[in-house]
Amino acid sequence: MLTSLTEGITQHATHFQNLVRLQSFIGINEDTGLISNAGMSGRNLQKIVLATSNTKLINQVTALRKSEANLRQSATFENAKDIMGAIEYVRQSIMASTLSTAVKASIIKGVESYATDLERLSQTRLVQENEIARMEEVNAYVSTNLEALTTFSVNLSNGANRASEKTQMEMRQILAGGGTIIIILFTLLGIILMRSIVK
Repeated sequence: MLTSLTEGITQHATHFQNLVRLQSFIGINEDTGLISNAGMSGRNLQKIVLATSNTKLINQVTALRKSEANLRQSATFENAKDIMGAIEYVRQSIMASTLSTAVKASIIKGVESYATDLERLSQTRLVQENEIARMEEVNAYVSTNLEALTTFSVNLSNGANRASEKTQMEMRQILAGGGTIIIILFTLLGIILMRSIVK
């Protein structure tokens, strides 16, 4: 049980270290890590698209920014897939628009930069979610072993207490018996001594 518990705690510590490393890579707030990169490229894209006054593109990029905000908290494979699909839809809308070639090229460049940052953020979030799931599995495993070890310790303690009480009882009996024998011997010796003195 101790070996299993030690292995479980080691695994838990490893997953925790991985989580901390991934979180520092993702970023603690909007000004650090992948979150900062995605936010910056998203703002740049939004600025370029707003300048075109193309309602459809503005709405699509705004929806992407909302997905990005959700991605900062957590991610699932379906969410990441939806975001990549939405980016592809923006690309198609740009190509189908009546914007000039230079404007299209500028927006496509912004979309590619934003897509790269979002993809990195979503993939790292998915790895982090996987680490969290594995750590929860280890927690369940460690909890089971910890409960078993606690039960074993309590039983061992109770057994030791019973053995101690039994030993103390035996010692009391031995001391009582020894004291009684000594008193009888002294009494007999005293009687013999008194008789010899009287004689």
